[in-house]
Amino acid sequence: MDEVFLAIEVCGSRFALPDAFAAATPYQKIADAGMNVALLLGPAFSAAEMKAKDLAGAKVELIADGVVGGAGTGADVLGDPINSLCYLANALGRTGDGLPAGTLITTGAAAVMQPTEYKAGDTVVAKFDGIGELALNIAADAKM
Repeated sequence: MDEVFLAIEVCGSRFALPDAFAAATPYQKIADAGMNVALLLGPAFSAAEMKAKDLAGAKVELIADGVVGGAGTGADVLGDPINSLCYLANALGRTGDGLPAGTLITTGAAAVMQPTEYKAGDTVVAKFDGIGELALNIAADAKM
């Protein structure tokens, strides 16, 4: 592992909400890109920089136009985000697949917001206590 990024995963669905999504099978939801619409990456930190941080204890807040819409800690990701990465590496190692150099891995959500309607110009900020923050500017009306 060379670099670590703060990130905001934008989730959504191509299914009409809520009825078509509720009726979709697990396989259809997987085919819907795992409900991933976009991934916003912040600046890169070296692995050594992040090793000095308390990822498990870091408070994470998702703030939409000044209102906290979701909160958690790194411990909400299998006890520590590094546990998620280790699980994946070990599972792939058992199958002989491994992780190619440069693979981008998302470890899981430390904070989740409920689907919300956004207007063009709205901003969602992810604050990672003691680490940093990044902002997502909404370009068009959307429900995510």
